[in-house]
Amino acid sequence: MKSQILIVDDSETIREALSQIIRDAGFTVLVAENGKEALSICENSTPSMLISDLNMPGMDGFSLVTTVRKMPGNRFMPIIILSSESITHKERAKEAGASGWISKPFKPEQVISIIKMVVG
Repeated sequence: MKSQILIVDDSETIREALSQIIRDAGFTVLVAENGKEALSICENSTPSMLISDLNMPGMDGFSLVTTVRKMPGNRFMPIIILSSESITHKERAKEAGASGWISKPFKPEQVISIIKMVVG
């Protein structure tokens, strides 16, 4: 079975770009527009990895990471933050439980390299 990568971003453009890049690399993609939708997906499936924006309506990336980490089976799931925010936010994301960070704008090869490094 292919690894499932969950993309969470309120920007349709980012979701579509990441989805295409990740599918082209041979992975299955799950997509959520916000943190609440992502939690629903995590409750009903088992993504191999989560890539999330920080600033989203309803539930931001910090809250999403913290909540996902508390869910059974997700303690060690790789969670990568994709954001253009400052170093202060990077530290806060790490404290919340994020595994890593990709800065926007991102390079497709960087995204795929990180995915392959953490999920195979």
